Amino acid sequence: MEREHFYERVVGELLEQGLVRREMRVLVVAGGELDRRVFAAHGFGDVTFSNLSSQDAADFEDAEALSYPDGSFDLAVISAALHHCRSPHHALLELHRVARVGLVALEARDSALMRLAIRLRDRYARLVEAPRFAWAFGGVFAVWAVISSVTIVVLVLAVGSGNHLSFIDLASLASSAVSGVLVILGVNQLRRDERLAAYLFFERALLVEIFVGEFFSFIHQQFGAVFGLALNILLLVTVKYMIRGEHDLERLGAAH
Repeated sequence: MEREHFYERVVGELLEQGLVRREMRVLVVAGGELDRRVFAAHGFGDVTFSNLSSQDAADFEDAEALSYPDGSFDLAVISAALHHCRSPHHALLELHRVARVGLVALEARDSALMRLAIRLRDRYARLVEAPRFAWAFGGVFAVWAVISSVTIVVLVLAVGSGNHLSFIDLASLASSAVSGVLVILGVNQLRRDERLAAYLFFERALLVEIFVGEFFSFIHQQFGAVFGLALNILLLVTVKYMIRGEHDLERLGAAH
């Protein structure tokens, strides 16, 4: 209730000071029932509520990549949601882009645990966005490509020597070959400084390894394959983060 009272007081004071008007066209990002009650209580008639959950709002929108044209609204509002954004400053830039008059951003005082989580997330973001990280990360996949190539050669030589390979061995060979080729293509794109294309190849290689290679590893090694699965999932999360970062850079470049 304290949050709702504060929210209502802020909107009320903005109305009293003439900074906002009830006839304004308003966009509320990450909106829900609380936002509906506040704006209804103050008599606003043209309010669009957007959210990543279609149950909470009429428009399905990502605060960091709004689909609305520039200047579509008079006022943009976000309440107690910036800390959920991967990149809060990108969300604010998007709100500024679609609002002709201004924007209102409210953030509650967070707990110590939330502040710690945000601090860790920001440090991780700085690490991933560091220029040298892309090459170091590509180096990990380059090593993977070499190991995959050696594994394939060894298995092919084993078959050529008359050794019988089980179905699991053949399936592992096939998944290693596919993921290895994807990694090699990704490393090649990274050499051309095509980072987004490289990350997409790395993502596909990891998906093949997780959903095919690790499946057969579990059959063969049982719980001994857990470490490999955990490592692949960590790499996949990092790749997805970097892909999103590259998409953000493309959007910002297009905006300028």
